[in-house]
Amino acid sequence: MVDKKGPVVVDGGAAFPTLDESGGVLQLRECGMSLRDYFAAQVVAGWNESYHGMAFVFHSSAPEPSEVARLAYEIADQMLEARK
Repeated sequence: MVDKKGPVVVDGGAAFPTLDESGGVLQLRECGMSLRDYFAAQVVAGWNESYHGMAFVFHSSAPEPSEVARLAYEIADQMLEARK
């Protein structure tokens, strides 16, 4: 998803933020995968399970991995939008 202010990816922040004590002050530390990445991964996992975990191996009717990735991020963007 692109923010209206420019080509900044709105990713929902960190999927698993942690607290970091720096100089006696607790600060929210955002590292690792974004919430957008996490949502997209869950979409792909669910989609793959619909093929009994064999989507990329045995099913000739399965879409190309690049199409799956594109759709997963499209759905992830809609999930982020729904959180507003």
